[in-house]
Amino acid sequence: MVKKQPIFTPLTSLDDPTRHLQDYLFSIKLAQFQTTVTKESLVFYSVSFLFSTIIRAFNMSDKQKVTNPKEWLQARLAVLEKEKQHAQQAALIAQEIRNLPKVLVTEPYKFDAAPSVLGGAPATVSLKDLFGDKSQLIVYHFMFSPEDEDGCWGCSFQAGNFPDLRYLAEKDTALAVVSRAPISKIAAFQAANRWTKAFPWYSSLNSSFNYDFQATLDPAVKTPVEYSYKQVDTTKFPMGEQPGFSVFALGRDDGQVYHTYSTYQALDRFHQTYTYLDITPKGRQEGPMGPAGFKLPRDWYEAEEEEEKKGEKSDE
Repeated sequence: MVKKQPIFTPLTSLDDPTRHLQDYLFSIKLAQFQTTVTKESLVFYSVSFLFSTIIRAFNMSDKQKVTNPKEWLQARLAVLEKEKQHAQQAALIAQEIRNLPKVLVTEPYKFDAAPSVLGGAPATVSLKDLFGDKSQLIVYHFMFSPEDEDGCWGCSFQAGNFPDLRYLAEKDTALAVVSRAPISKIAAFQAANRWTKAFPWYSSLNSSFNYDFQATLDPAVKTPVEYSYKQVDTTKFPMGEQPGFSVFALGRDDGQVYHTYSTYQALDRFHQTYTYLDITPKGRQEGPMGPAGFKLPRDWYEAEEEEEKKGEKSDE
């Protein structure tokens, strides 16, 4: 049995045409946490990986022109002007997002919480409970289906790039992670990656939350199937779990929960690691698995523990 791993679409940068070929090759999510792969899928993945290796080798080659300080300054000023325009446009879009109207959430969604979240026994909580004592809530839709033993690797990279939640808390904002996997699996995976105290993680297994907010696509449960606000062809678009962010706010006067924003595209803008890599000559150096190509935190910890054991044996 060959374990499937998710293939994510690497997002293109406008000034790097080689990345467009990557988008074409890897736009299909080859496997969303199924237990086996077909021979055809394995061949496709192998060919995709070969092409990706070639592309990455080209991207990582030294393409930078060697020049003098004067020419460098001219080139830098040209890019700086583009950076200013981009920042201005981003600020305008952010303002439009903040100004979006809000929709009252009338469905009484229920979530299962782990003991570590509430400081006691497992419990069922409401969407409003996820706010804690804050008036704003950001929910990350983490791809982790009931059938899987592990959460999505790409979503794990996203979680690893969450800010310290204390910074959000200073601005009256809470962040919570929601998946359809049962809370027992979530708690085990969260603990293995040492995220138990990093952020709260809830299970929406017994509610329609994921389906209503386009985080799980299943024509047998909800039709028409829509993703990122567009109806999709279920024979071509991958079904199952999808990543994304949804934002909610409490009404100032009535204390009710309102939905203000959701996004499912270009989620790499939330990756702090990519923000830093994007200013380096080699950039993101993505492979066919995109952000899912990074190691899970538990892999680092296991390697560290193994090294510690080796050191202890050598000291004996």
